Amino acid sequence: MLLSKSIIRKYFLKKRNLYSQRDIIDKSNIIKKKLFEKFNFNNYKIIHTYISYKKEVNTWLIIEKIMNDYSHCNIIVPKCYKSNQLQHFELKNSLLLPNRYGILEP
Repeated sequence: MLLSKSIIRKYFLKKRNLYSQRDIIDKSNIIKKKLFEKFNFNNYKIIHTYISYKKEVNTWLIIEKIMNDYSHCNIIVPKCYKSNQLQHFELKNSLLLPNRYGILEP
């Protein structure tokens, strides 16, 4: 049986919403640990990530480590416009404000 993207999305959103805040922090720390074990951030100048929202992986844990330990890296984050166009901004130069969904964006 082939499932539509919207059905799959609803299924995983429901599953993700069952996580406690402790679960999210624990799993986010595991992801952070694996990320920094696998990639040598000394080899990168630009890192593109998203700003986490609600019960997503807490990307702030990753962003803070990059800012503290790899200051040569520029962190780039997206901003989505109503026209579904994306623009990308350097995080250190950007004021973050909540968009219409409450997600922080430059």
